Amino acid sequence: MISEKKTNMKKLESLEKRVIYPDVEFYGAYRHNGENIYLCNDIEKDKKSKLQIECYIINNILTTNITKSYITKYGKKVKEKSTQKVELQDNELLVYVQGLGFVIPEYNMVTIQEAIDLYKIIKGDEDIESFRSSEKSTKTNWRN
Repeated sequence: MISEKKTNMKKLESLEKRVIYPDVEFYGAYRHNGENIYLCNDIEKDKKSKLQIECYIINNILTTNITKSYITKYGKKVKEKSTQKVELQDNELLVYVQGLGFVIPEYNMVTIQEAIDLYKIIKGDEDIESFRSSEKSTKTNWRN
């Protein structure tokens, strides 16, 4: 039962639409097509450290070699090497992340135009069914 104090209150009539603040950082992307390819051999250096990231795909296996060299605050020289191998599927999307190389994204990724089109849906300028059935969504799977 509503108390007498609450009956005199203004009733909420509508809600303002909000979304999570969009990530506007852009990522370089490569869609694996089954071919062997050398993706990168990047080197970052400064006075006290060096980072080398090498990525390539052979027989649908993404190999990432990372070598880090640095000097600790106590003057000790450290060198770390790691290798990661990931089996890929055809048409797998990879994105370049600084310091990691090419990785399978843990989030759904879309092109800039697809992001604009999705925000039009949120804004109410377009409905989701027309977007899904349009040519826009058939170029790539908008969920990947």
